[in-house]
This record gives sequence, C-alpha cells and structure tokens, in this order.
Amino acid sequence: MPKFDAVFVGLTTLDIEGWPATAIPDGGGVTFIDEIRLSPAGVAAEAVMNAAKLGISTATVACAGAGEKGDFILDVHRRLGIDCPMIQRTETSPTSATILPIRPNGERPAFRCRGASDCLFVVEQDFDAICDARFLHHGGTGLLAAMDQGQSAKLLRYVKKKGLATGLGSDAGVRDREQVRAFMETAEPLQ
Repeated sequence: MPKFDAVFVGLTTLDIEGWPATAIPDGGGVTFIDEIRLSPAGVAAEAVMNAAKLGISTATVACAGAGEKGDFILDVHRRLGIDCPMIQRTETSPTSATILPIRPNGERPAFRCRGASDCLFVVEQDFDAICDARFLHHGGTGLLAAMDQGQSAKLLRYVKKKGLATGLGSDAGVRDREQVRAFMETAEPLQ
C-alpha cells in the first residue's frame, strides 16, 4: 500500500499579496490598502495545500531557500499535515517569491523573483520515495483523479474551476471537505 494518496512535485513560491492596489505610489509615498497576506503558492504548493485541506494524505517535493521565506512555507505546510522531508533547501538561491498588487477588479500583475524553485532537481535514488503514492501531481497540468471514494477529483475541480477563492491567497477559499461539498451543492454544475 502506498505511503501517500498523492505527492505533489514542482513550483513552490511565497506570494505577498495586497488588495486593493490601484497604483504604485510616486517616489517614497504610501498608499493604504485593506489587506496584505503571505501564502505559499505555485502549482505544487496550491494543489498540495488544497488537497490536504480535503483530508487527502499528501507529501510535496519542492525547493526553497534556506531563509525565513522557506521557513514560512514549511511551517504552513506542516500545520496542514503535509509531509515535508522531500522539500529541498538551498543556500545558493532565495525562496522563489512574488509580490502581487491585486487590483480592485481582481487583476494580478506580478513582481517575481525566480529563486530556489529553479534549483529543484530530483535524483534517481529519490524516485521510489516520490512515487510511493497512489497519484503523482507534477507541473501545472494535472488534477487528481478518482481519489478518496471517487470524490476528491471532483472536489478539486470545483476548487480550481469554480473559484472557491474568497480571499487573498492560493488556498484562501478552501477550509475543508465539508465546506467544498456544500459549495458544490449550490454552485452550477461543471461543464
């Protein structure tokens, strides 16, 4: 029997989001906004956090810098019950990060520092540990299929396609499986 339901491999960043951002202040000026949030993001981090909130047994494979941004991502993942020993840490690059001044209409221009995610390298001797799962999520194309009583894939599709996001952050709208099920009962069906 596999150790995990799913292992998520790939891009993991720290997003610094601010809303509503109408303009960058001139010179050294200040503009006040309503909310600022730090959150792990990127295709692997978003998917693994939402899956963990749905009660799926998860692990992640990523690369983060050795500093406080990487510590923050690991802390959030661990609090969600995500297995993190396969997250690589590097001293050569800072954790990949993005500043997102989110406009009132939801547009998300980005200032991005590529960073440690470019350093992720999986060596052959780690393949068995990474593949010790029912499903492997790699890159930005996959949704998990037919997991946990056949419902997790449907739940994750709703999270992604129907936009459960109700606040800042890649995981802001998903609290748990029951909340997503309730959302599915009232949202229009997926096409």
